[in-house]
Amino acid sequence: MKKFPAALAAAALVGVGLGVATPAHAVTSLAAPTGLTTTYVGAYEVDLEWTDPNLSDVSADDSYTVTFTNVANPSDTGSFTTTGSRADSDPADADYTVDAYAYFGDNVDIAALAGDTYNVTITATDNNEVRPDSAPSAAASFTTPGPYLQTPDDLTLSGSWTVGGTVTATATAYPGDTSAGSWTTGAAVSYQWILDPHTTYSSTAGYQDYQGTVFATTTSPSVALPAAALGHVVGVRAVGHKAGYQDGELTNNYWSLHTVTAGMLTMGTPKVTGKAKVGKKVKVSTGTWTAGTTFSYKWLANGKPVKGKKGKKAVLKLTRNLKGQKVSVQVTAHAPAGYTPAVVTSGTVVTTKAKKVK
Repeated sequence: MKKFPAALAAAALVGVGLGVATPAHAVTSLAAPTGLTTTYVGAYEVDLEWTDPNLSDVSADDSYTVTFTNVANPSDTGSFTTTGSRADSDPADADYTVDAYAYFGDNVDIAALAGDTYNVTITATDNNEVRPDSAPSAAASFTTPGPYLQTPDDLTLSGSWTVGGTVTATATAYPGDTSAGSWTTGAAVSYQWILDPHTTYSSTAGYQDYQGTVFATTTSPSVALPAAALGHVVGVRAVGHKAGYQDGELTNNYWSLHTVTAGMLTMGTPKVTGKAKVGKKVKVSTGTWTAGTTFSYKWLANGKPVKGKKGKKAVLKLTRNLKGQKVSVQVTAHAPAGYTPAVVTSGTVVTTKAKKVK
C-alpha cells in the first residue's frame, strides 16, 4: 500500500475537530493516459493497452473510463469503467502499462457491425471523487471485422500415401453435430500442403502451430504427392475466405498423418518390333510408363545376352549367328525420383534366314 506524504497526512487531520470535511489530498487533475493501442480486434471484442502516467501522484488512479464513438455515426457511442490490469515493468519511470478488454453488446453497448470504424479514448478517474476526470487520451481507431467464418469440425486426410499418389482432405463433423460439417456457404477454400507439420517456439513469435515446408497450394481438396514428399509426413492447412467474414482456418486431425513411401511405376509392356530376318533390324517398343522414366536395354538370344555394345542399344541388327534363335530384350526402367525401378523382359521373336534377292 502506498503511503501519503507526511505533509498531506497532516493536512487531512486539520479541521477534524472543527467539523470541516477535508479531502484526503488536494491534487486537482490527472494526467491524460498515453500510448493507447488496440492490441487485438475481433468480431465481439477489442483488447486495449495504454500507459497511466499518474503513479507519481499521491495515489495510483483507481479506474478508467473507456469511450467508443462510431466515426460515421457519432450517435453510436458507448463507454464503460474498468480498473484494467496493471503492470509496472519499470518502477523508475513512475507509470503503469494497463490492459483492458471491451466486449461489444456486453460491457460496452455499441453496434460494432462488420466494417464499423470507432475512435476510442481513455480517461483516468478516481473513486474517492476528490479529483476530476483527466483529459482524455489521444484517440486510437479500429474497424470491426466481420464474424468468423464457420469451419468444419474436423479435416481428415485419405488416399494413396506414395509418390505420385493422390491425397484428399475431407471436411467432417463430430458425431451428432449437424451444423458444423461444412464451411460457411459461399466460402472459397484454399489448401496449403505441408511437409512435416510441427509446432515451433520463439521468444518473439511465441508458439506457432503447424509449421513446416509448404510444397503445394491448391483450390482443390486433393493433391498429387511429389518426389520431394518421399519419407516425409504430409499435412494440410485449409483456409476459408468470404467477403464480410474473418478467415476460418482448419488443419487435419493428427490420426490422418502418414509418411509418404516410394511410388509404383506405371509400367508399359516392351515388345520387339520389325522383321525378324537375318540382315534386318529389330527394335524395342517400351510402351507407356510414368513420365520421366528412362531405359537401358539388354538383348537376349535364347535367353543369353548378345555380346558387345550392339546388345545394349534400342535397335539390334540380326546377324547370321542369330539365325534360328529366340530373340528378346530385357528393359530396365530407371524410375524418376521417388519411384521404385523395374526390370521387364519382352516376348520373343525367332530369327529366320533372309531370302536371297534374285
